[in-house]
Amino acid sequence: MALHAKDQVDAATAERIDRGYRPAKKTRWRPADEFALPPETLRRPATDPDPGMRVLGPRDPDLPAELAIRLAPDPDASARRAVAGHRSLPTHVLVTLLADTSESVAQAAAGNPNLPLQHMHRLLAPANL
Repeated sequence: MALHAKDQVDAATAERIDRGYRPAKKTRWRPADEFALPPETLRRPATDPDPGMRVLGPRDPDLPAELAIRLAPDPDASARRAVAGHRSLPTHVLVTLLADTSESVAQAAAGNPNLPLQHMHRLLAPANL
């Protein structure tokens, strides 16, 4: 029902809907994909005990560096992957994520436009690119 009246759903309700969403089948879609959540709503879940909510933090384009740094060593790979491409992630933390045990996290870090050229060259050299 909320999807048909998105303009009527406030941030607290959108967060509650997303937190309670449990799909019957595995899917990448989640309710938060449909609702525009304000930065303060996105930043709060960045420190949430639920890894499914922590992945929302990096959706804030102005996520403070300290929150990005806090998410980088997260025990859950999906949270690390979400923050690996964020622009506020300091270079030294971004470079660390290149060696992550999760291939998807390392790929996300490699795709971060803030990755220094020397590290891009190091990644491309084995492929003779």
